[in-house]
Amino acid sequence: MTAPILEVSGLARAFGGIRAVDGVDLRFAEPGIVGLIGPNGAGKTTLFDLITGRQSADSGEIRFEGRRIDGLPVHRRARLGFARTFQECRVLVEESCLDNLLFAAQDQRLGGALGRVFSGRRSAGREALEDAWRLLEMVNLPQFAHRPAGDLSYGQRRLLEIASTLMARPGVLLLDEPAAGVNPSLLNTVHDVLLRVAAERRILLVVVEHNMPFIMSLAAHVVVLHQGRVLEQGSPAAVQNSPRVVEAYLG
Repeated sequence: MTAPILEVSGLARAFGGIRAVDGVDLRFAEPGIVGLIGPNGAGKTTLFDLITGRQSADSGEIRFEGRRIDGLPVHRRARLGFARTFQECRVLVEESCLDNLLFAAQDQRLGGALGRVFSGRRSAGREALEDAWRLLEMVNLPQFAHRPAGDLSYGQRRLLEIASTLMARPGVLLLDEPAAGVNPSLLNTVHDVLLRVAAERRILLVVVEHNMPFIMSLAAHVVVLHQGRVLEQGSPAAVQNSPRVVEAYLG
């Protein structure tokens, strides 16, 4: 039997008397898009931090393709196949869009600080350059390839950020509120790009989002966190119709 892509067992993390993540069990066996929702303070970002190694768990296990990884540092998990975005959009605004992607590829090979010593185009290999152009096409930004990322709208920067994470060819991509702050005119583009990424790259995307129409139309499976615990999970329809979920959001 093939091991699940990502499995979390009994994961817990407390800050003083607050249990931000409180015995979470999750199992994602197949590629696709999973929505992770819950009220503010439910533990969503902390869970991402634990999975990627930015924080250490107090207890519990994290397995990637059957291998236990909760003792590994951030860079080791990244090289195994983890990538993520953050609530605040992170792009190099003074660099071109193309160089943003090439720098992301160098970060994977050399470490971020060293990679930026060199010009992205001079040091990039042919394969990285070709992949960068494919990703710019995927996120509808090839016309901005040689323009600074600072020229982009906020939503376009989000798309560039997503493309940058894909330069490492991750097996698991964790997205923290990709729709937040994005102009409604670009939301459909972000939505369609994520669907295309899941279909073409055959990876697991776990998406934290507060925009309910966006995530419910995007994810095949939705997990609801509440007070650090899994309150409900299932199809978008099942989650939306759950009295416990309605009470957590509106009660």
